[in-house]
Amino acid sequence: MFKLIKITKIIFPILNLYAWSISTIIVLGILASIAERIGISLFIPFLQALQPNQTTAISNPILNCIDQLLINLEPQNRVLVITIFILFAILVKAVLSYTYTVLYDWTEYHTLHKLRNQVFLQLMSVSQSFWDINKTAKMLNLIP
Repeated sequence: MFKLIKITKIIFPILNLYAWSISTIIVLGILASIAERIGISLFIPFLQALQPNQTTAISNPILNCIDQLLINLEPQNRVLVITIFILFAILVKAVLSYTYTVLYDWTEYHTLHKLRNQVFLQLMSVSQSFWDINKTAKMLNLIP
């Protein structure tokens, strides 16, 4: 436990440099999850309502608002609009997921780069007696 706290104290200043990135990654992850949830499943009741003799009671205020927009459209046009909404929701989800992945990879790369540089500088600053006691290959394997 104490080792984990010690490692956290060492890594925290490096992560603090990318605080904006980490918070953005968290927000993008949440938004991508929400976009995935409301994607197609949001529009299923509207597709079911297009079937003859099918009435669906919509109790969600968001769905009621969308229903009011679609109610004045002809059934053929309504299918087209619902399809466009579904494609838009899928596109939003894809863009959020892509942005999340790119930002995560960028943050990971730069954080590990700084960490590697610090380890390398620390290894270069030690005395010759340290290298005599410890095997060089073992020390260099510390730098991933």
